[in-house]
Amino acid sequence: KKLEKAEFDLKMAHKMMKREAKKRLAENGKSKKQVEKYMKMGQMDTARIYAESAIRQYSEHQNYTIMAARLDAVAQKVRQARATGQLSKSMQKVVNGISSVVNSMNVEKLTKTMEQFEEDNLTLEVRTEYMDASISNTVQGQTPQAN
Repeated sequence: KKLEKAEFDLKMAHKMMKREAKKRLAENGKSKKQVEKYMKMGQMDTARIYAESAIRQYSEHQNYTIMAARLDAVAQKVRQARATGQLSKSMQKVVNGISSVVNSMNVEKLTKTMEQFEEDNLTLEVRTEYMDASISNTVQGQTPQAN
């Protein structure tokens, strides 16, 4: 149940981040138009202010897009882990923490929590690959060769 809720929360946060990224891109376009307008009027100081805003808005757009992608990746990993039942205890703690952080939308805490999840997931993937390789090698060594 908690994993389902965490997965749902991650999906909602992903949508929210994508929505914010889209807003910032629209604001960026408006600021660019203002830059052109004020440059034609010869008001370079005002145009510079709008240009700085456009740069900031585009940077925010990129950051929201990156965060949305990371949230989507974590949601997919949670879905996969939930489906296969492979969730380590440390990952369960992180997933439980994600729900509370996503609801508060504290981006700094969200980033730290997601980094912890990705680290734990990487560790789990390495262990799984090692176990799969060991089992495969053992099975291959015990299988009689056909002549």
